[in-house]
Amino acid sequence: MEDFGGQSATELDSHANMAVAGANVSIISKSGLIATVTPFSPDLPAMDGVEIGDVAMVWDDPRTGTPYILVMRNALLIPTMDHNLIPPFLIREAGLFLDETPKYHASLPTVSNHSIMDPDTGMHIHLDLNGIFSYFPTRKLTLDEMESWDQYPVVFLTPDADRWDPNSANYSEQERSMLDADGYIIDRMPCRRMILDNDEGDISALYVEPPTRDQFDAVICAVIAEDSLQGSCDVGDPPLYDEDDVCLNPDLFSRRILERAEQSVISTVVGTSTVNQDGCEMFVERIFMEGDPHVMIGAATAGKSRGVTPEHLSKVWKISHEDAARTIDSTTQYIHRDPGTHLSRNYGTDDRAIRYKHLKDTFFTDTMYATKKAKSTRGNTCAQVFVSDKMFCKVYPMATQSDYLSALKRFAKDVGVPEALVCDSHPSQKAREVKKYLTSIGTALKILEAETQHANRAELLVGMFKESTRKDMSESNSPIVLWDYCMERRAPCYDLQLYLKEAISA
Repeated sequence: MEDFGGQSATELDSHANMAVAGANVSIISKSGLIATVTPFSPDLPAMDGVEIGDVAMVWDDPRTGTPYILVMRNALLIPTMDHNLIPPFLIREAGLFLDETPKYHASLPTVSNHSIMDPDTGMHIHLDLNGIFSYFPTRKLTLDEMESWDQYPVVFLTPDADRWDPNSANYSEQERSMLDADGYIIDRMPCRRMILDNDEGDISALYVEPPTRDQFDAVICAVIAEDSLQGSCDVGDPPLYDEDDVCLNPDLFSRRILERAEQSVISTVVGTSTVNQDGCEMFVERIFMEGDPHVMIGAATAGKSRGVTPEHLSKVWKISHEDAARTIDSTTQYIHRDPGTHLSRNYGTDDRAIRYKHLKDTFFTDTMYATKKAKSTRGNTCAQVFVSDKMFCKVYPMATQSDYLSALKRFAKDVGVPEALVCDSHPSQKAREVKKYLTSIGTALKILEAETQHANRAELLVGMFKESTRKDMSESNSPIVLWDYCMERRAPCYDLQLYLKEAISA
C-alpha cells in the first residue's frame, strides 16, 4: 500500500455492497448490529461479528484548503484495515455525482471525469489512482473539528438512513424497467392534457344500491360492449370474444371484470362513477417524462445482522426466554446512538424515522393539473394525490409541481410513513431532495416503468376526483376557482384514526 503521509486511502470498490471503515476514521456511533462478511471466494474464511456503525472522516481540498467532513453511515467497522472502501453505487444513491472514468481513458477528457462532486456544498474531489484502484486521501477529525462540527461543510457519502439493505430487489426491478424487449431505453410518449368540464349535463351521479343479478348482467354486457368498441385493454392481448359473441379468453375477461369492480370501489369512496375527459376547463393530464437509468453493481456480501438475541435479553433482564422472544418480536428500534463516542453530541439528531407513524402499506402518488383559467383563489394550479393499496386517499393542492416535496412532507406528518411510495418518472418526483427525504424517513421509492401509468392506483383516483369535483361544483353552483376546496372536502373518505389503527396493526 502506498504511503499517503499520515492519511488513509478511501477507495472505490464495486465488489462490495456496504461501506467499510478502517482504522483512520472517527467513529460517530455504533448501531449495536453485527454482520458476517464473506470474501470474494467461498474457499476463504468469513469474518464473524463485524460491527456496523457510522463514521466520519475529513477530505482536505488541496486547492482551497477547505476541510470537508465526509460521513459514511451503516459501514462495516474493521479497524485492522489501513484504508476504507466505498461502493460507487452508494455514492450515487446518496445523490452525489460520480465519474469513474480516468481522464486519460476518456476520448474527450473534462474536469468532471474521474471525480466526485456535491452540488450543495461545491465539493469536487479529483480521484487519483493507486495502481488501478481509484481513491482519494482522507484522515481522522481533529479535536477542533469534533468540537466545531457545524462550522464545516458535511457531505454524506452514503444514504442518510438508519438502515441499509443491499439485497433489496427494488434496485434491480427499476433497472430492468428502463429497457424494452430489444434492449433499448423505453421512451415515454407525451400525453395530451385533459380539461375538466363544468357542464352539468356531462356529470353523472352515483347511486349506491345493493347489487342485483340484473345489475351484474348489465356490467358484463358493458364490458363486452366496451371491448367491442375499444379492443383489448393491453397491446398484444387476443380479442375478448369472437364474432359469435363466444368468449375466447377467460383470463382476459376475468381481468376486465376485476378492473370494473375496482373502479366501482373507488367510485363509492370518492363519490363518482364515471370519468369525463371532454370539454373540461379545470384539470389537465400529466405529461409522462423520461426516466434516469440506475447503475447496478456486484458485491461481496455481508450476512444478516444478528442483533439482540432472546438468550442475551433473558440473561440481562432476568426474564424467561419466552418473554424475551416476545419482546424482541414486538419491538422495533429505528435510531441508535452511542453516547460513548465523542461525535455523538455533534451528529445530527435525524429523528424523522421515529417522529412519524410507520404504516405497513404501499402508497401511490400522482399529480392532477388545472388550467390557467381554473387557477384557484389560493393560487393553486395542481394537486398531489396519495392513495394506499387499501383505498385510503389524501389530496394536497399545490401552486406548482415544484411544491411536491412540501406536499410529501405534509403527507408524512399528517398520515404517516409508508413502506414504499410508487410514482411515475416525473423529474419532480424523483429529484435528489425527494430521494434524500424518503431515505431519511425509511420509505422505498419505486418508479414505474415507461407506459405503465395504469399500474399506478392513484392514476385512476385522479379521474375519479375530477369527476366528483365537477359534480359537486355543478350541484352547488360553485365558482370554478374554488376547486381546491372542493377536492380537499372529498379526500377524507373514511375515518383516519381507524385507518391508522388498522394499518399499523396489520
